[in-house]
Amino acid sequence: MQILGMPVGLVILDVDGVILDVLKVLRQNLEEAASCLGMTLAPIAASLEQIAQGTMRIKGNAHDSTRMIWPELDDEQVNRYVDCFHRIERMRTYDPIEGSLEMISFFRMHRVHVALATNNPKDALESRFVTAGIDPAWFVAVVTRDNTYYKP
Repeated sequence: MQILGMPVGLVILDVDGVILDVLKVLRQNLEEAASCLGMTLAPIAASLEQIAQGTMRIKGNAHDSTRMIWPELDDEQVNRYVDCFHRIERMRTYDPIEGSLEMISFFRMHRVHVALATNNPKDALESRFVTAGIDPAWFVAVVTRDNTYYKP
């Protein structure tokens, strides 16, 4: 297969925002996790607004993102928040973005290998795959934050 006149044998995709529609329920998941731990919600709205305006970038993983939203938290508080957030994510899952699964199928049909690189932990990714109807066998490689080398 060729794209823009160049042969393509492999595409590497992210999961959040490319395959799964994270934005649809992300704020609700963030706020519910914060409420469970008695944390203030205002920093979530402010951070998401700054991200939408392009004045703040999302950090690479849940721990870094939590520190970005609440810089005053210590490591134990960050870990508790992230654990709670991941539990909530397993209950309120993310749907595939319209056309994303068809795009993966298209590449595979044209013998283009598909790989994933994500900052999600492996167990969270596996849970997302199940609820979104994604077969891990579709991918020649999956790199999560649990790997030695992972997505920057």
